[in-house]
Amino acid sequence: MLKFVYLNSDWSNQKRLFKLVSAGFDPLAFLNFNIGDLRYWRLLIASFLLSAL
Repeated sequence: MLKFVYLNSDWSNQKRLFKLVSAGFDPLAFLNFNIGDLRYWRLLIASFLLSAL
C-alpha cells in the first residue's frame, strides 16, 4: 500500500511504473495486493486519473 502511494508521490517514479505496466508488467503480482481490496482499486483509479493530467 505505502509502496504504491510512494510511487505516485513522485512523477518520474509514476511514469516509470506506467512504462512497466504498458510493457506487460503485472502490478498486482509486484505489489502483492488482493484483487478484491477496494483501497487498491481507489489508488489505481486515482493513479490513472493523475497520469491523464
